[in-house]
Amino acid sequence: LKNQKQELSAFKSLKEHSRVLIVLTFAILFLSFMRGSLRAFLPTYLTVRGESLWLSGIALSVISLAGSVGSFFSGTLSDKIGRKNTLLIIGIGSPILLWLLTISNNFWMMPVLIVLGLFILSANPVLLAIIMELKTERPSFLNGVFMTIMFMINTICVFLVGVLSDLLGMVLTFKILCLFGLLALPFILSLKKDKTKLEPSK
Repeated sequence: LKNQKQELSAFKSLKEHSRVLIVLTFAILFLSFMRGSLRAFLPTYLTVRGESLWLSGIALSVISLAGSVGSFFSGTLSDKIGRKNTLLIIGIGSPILLWLLTISNNFWMMPVLIVLGLFILSANPVLLAIIMELKTERPSFLNGVFMTIMFMINTICVFLVGVLSDLLGMVLTFKILCLFGLLALPFILSLKKDKTKLEPSK
């Protein structure tokens, strides 16, 4: 009987917050095309552009380090200006910066990569905060569902980026991914603060 109540409670929580989960799923989907391409294919992309393997490896390290810093500060920023506003900044800045990477020369490539890493890899803490702030009796369950969705999407996106690169070429694929990133904005804008945040305690 206790297990049945727990299952019903989990299903109820999932049903109550299905809208938020669906919206975040699509936002993650389009953002992950950009993130997945950078994490999996950045060195390949740069070598196709004519850069050395040494520089391509350094570039991946630089953007990963910048992403770690961005993840730290994005959580703090979202506490001050809100989760939705922070995701909007990330959603607008990431495609623009990825486009700048595709047209940048050797001199500007590293500065662009640093700023791009700060933006494009910093969404996860904000997304997780939204899930953990949902009013639910099963926060760990919802967090587990969300993490499962996120890992599955990341895996699928990396695979699709690889297929697209074989069909269209790596350089053109990276430019197309900038447009994919912009498709996350309507879903971020549809987030409602009163449904994704707990009321402040009095």
